[in-house]
Amino acid sequence: MIQIIVITHGKLAREFVHTTELIVGKQKDLNSVCLEMHEGIEDLTRKLTAVIKPDEKGRECCLVLVDMFGGTPSNVALALTHDFPNLKVVTGVNLPVLIEAVTHRALMNLEQLTEFVRDKGKKAIVYANELLNPKPDK
Repeated sequence: MIQIIVITHGKLAREFVHTTELIVGKQKDLNSVCLEMHEGIEDLTRKLTAVIKPDEKGRECCLVLVDMFGGTPSNVALALTHDFPNLKVVTGVNLPVLIEAVTHRALMNLEQLTEFVRDKGKKAIVYANELLNPKPDK
């Protein structure tokens, strides 16, 4: 099974995992890594490296969902792709994306899941008023 790691500034990653498990049940190989106020790049690198697990074939194989591109969580995860080539990083984590990832990971390989999650993320944000009450064409 593909491991999923959520990394964010503050405790948001922990809450994303907690809320996902509240909705879909306890999940194996779903981890959160939080960058606390007092921590730096080395701390986050150490914490992330500690949770990466090898897959059935002994390869480190995981999808990393981070809060935003260019922030410390994404920069650290991207830097680790040199040491862990089967680590895929997708930015802009949100609850619908995380739920989609955990409920579809057994059905896809890592590359397929990464693309699936990216595409779902693009569709996960909607202007609900406009969707429910479309303006008539002029």
